[in-house]
Amino acid sequence: MSLSRMNVMMEEKDEYTLEAEARMKAPLEWYSSAKCKILDLKEPQYDEALRLIKRHFFREESMCKASSLLEDKASVNDYLALVRTWLKETTSLVATSLKSGRLIGVAVARINSSPEKTDTYHRVQIIEGSSLRKIMHLLNTLLKQTNAHETFGHQEYLCIYVLCVHPSYREKGVETALLNACVQLTVALGLPAIGGLFTCGASQATAQDTGFRLLSEIRYSQWVINDRIVFDDPGRGNYSAAFMGKLIPPGERSDQDETSSVDSASKQESSIVWKCCVIMNVQYVLVTNKRLDRILLKILSETFKCSLQEMKSYTSLVLRPVFRFI
Repeated sequence: MSLSRMNVMMEEKDEYTLEAEARMKAPLEWYSSAKCKILDLKEPQYDEALRLIKRHFFREESMCKASSLLEDKASVNDYLALVRTWLKETTSLVATSLKSGRLIGVAVARINSSPEKTDTYHRVQIIEGSSLRKIMHLLNTLLKQTNAHETFGHQEYLCIYVLCVHPSYREKGVETALLNACVQLTVALGLPAIGGLFTCGASQATAQDTGFRLLSEIRYSQWVINDRIVFDDPGRGNYSAAFMGKLIPPGERSDQDETSSVDSASKQESSIVWKCCVIMNVQYVLVTNKRLDRILLKILSETFKCSLQEMKSYTSLVLRPVFRFI
């Protein structure tokens, strides 16, 4: 083989490798019932998402407003740092404008696993801001009161911690689209349930319309510390902080599809690989070039420390029935 031909092949391989890596890093687009795009939140958008949360969630959310959180610099910094930590778990979604592409909404979510004690508000945290301590105290109590793992009867579920939409896009179905996409994500990850913290009347109504049911709540008028109502002015129509959720029917979970002939160990392994693939945004079924397929499988097999044949069998079993909603 001539040297020039080898160089061409190397350049072609590099081109396909770069394309495969680009596909892996590209955000997945989820079905949207509103006139916006719903995408996985990627790291380059973290700052934009945090700005949206700071400008609108911190200003308008019931407890943030009642506790004057924006006037407490330490609380603002602590809350932003906490949200950034959640974003790094790569299970959050954003809504973007069809015209401008700018971020107009965000749903901050993460997988809560009972054995690992991952309920965020149960962790020991050093919080300097007094406003945030008040908020976390109530939310921590709400989570313990709900005991979601026992209520759902499962070890894992997807939990929504922040749901924020730009004021200009409210009442346009963006919040509903984000919640529906979170349900889609729950199904894709093979998780049995989804839950969320909803702290104002409007978001609670939206969650209920999306199929969530009330599991537990704390009325603001009854949250009294030292004979004083902590959140005495949560805003009109905002009466409680609620934990709402829903179970995913077994037939709808992606790890239940086409696995009846596979033993339980293989199911568990396939589910783990699929969860990793979703979190890494591997759009396997959208890859049509066979050489690109093999490069993508090679990258995955090296990532998950398994043979090429094992990864091929996992992807054909687990990834084929998924993304049916794209």
